[in-house]
Amino acid sequence: MREALARKVKIEGLETVVGRIEVPTERVRTVKEGKRRETDRKLYPGYVFIQLELDKNGTIPEKVWFMIKETEGVGDFIGSNGKPSPMSPKDEEKLIEAAEKPEGEITTEVKFNKGDKI
Repeated sequence: MREALARKVKIEGLETVVGRIEVPTERVRTVKEGKRRETDRKLYPGYVFIQLELDKNGTIPEKVWFMIKETEGVGDFIGSNGKPSPMSPKDEEKLIEAAEKPEGEITTEVKFNKGDKI
């Protein structure tokens, strides 16, 4: 989804209006049945976050709105009347912090089942 949106932004020449397109993930190390695995897990499954420049009246430019809405895989927006609502500065800061988390940091998730040898 992120790549499809980035491609459409470039094709439509909207780089000055659309900034970052983020799908925050975290690297997770799991141990299951004695086997260790590392995978990427989405922090907010099903969501794509887009930084963009609003019109002077505080709305999304029509061309950007239709470009996003017409991208395959886009369902709906969080907000009222199907229009996206901006994130609070606190939530935005949290999202950016998660997106810029150093790659070396790994979250360890260990799942035990009854009877597993530890």
